[in-house]
Amino acid sequence: MSCVGMSCYEDGFRLAGPASECSLRSKARIDALFEDSRSIYGSNFSCWYGGVSTMNSNHLEEMGADEQRRVNSAVQARIEAMFASVEAESGTPGECAAAILPVKYMGAAPVGGRVASVRGLQEPLRQLLERIDGSVRAELEVSRRGLTFRASDTTEKNNPFRRIAVWSALRLRSKATPSGELHHAFLPLVGDHEQSQAGEEKHADLYR
Repeated sequence: MSCVGMSCYEDGFRLAGPASECSLRSKARIDALFEDSRSIYGSNFSCWYGGVSTMNSNHLEEMGADEQRRVNSAVQARIEAMFASVEAESGTPGECAAAILPVKYMGAAPVGGRVASVRGLQEPLRQLLERIDGSVRAELEVSRRGLTFRASDTTEKNNPFRRIAVWSALRLRSKATPSGELHHAFLPLVGDHEQSQAGEEKHADLYR
């Protein structure tokens, strides 16, 4: 059973300070590893946007232990290469080794089955949002180790990237229907986040 967590940036779902170019590059590149239509299968590791193919749940269930280890190793290798690339571009080794963001942790919820897209996170996040009655000040660290949630000096949970089926920073969006009702959806924060016609059409069926 997987879990989905919810947190928000302390300043109204925004970074406490201006997002650095380094942080944005890191986020965009990690996003690229876990896009809905991307898979470690058929990838060309000499390029971030190499050949891609779709991996469905049946394929995942048929995967043997050796194949799973190969995929895990390949994902880890791409993560290591991504951080090394960003550090090289920054000109200061180690500058981008980790991005630590102050957040308000709002809870976690179980995700049934194998979720491999943002679509599969919609209902768990809606249910989680309905139950929220408070939040905890915490830190979210993005580093070579993966995603680390730290609520205090003694409370820390790390999720390696190879264990994350869907990586996505989402924001809650609302839009009015012709009847005047408000429908909501959790949409990617990085990507088609501008209110363009193409972006709205792409995610139109996620609104409820």
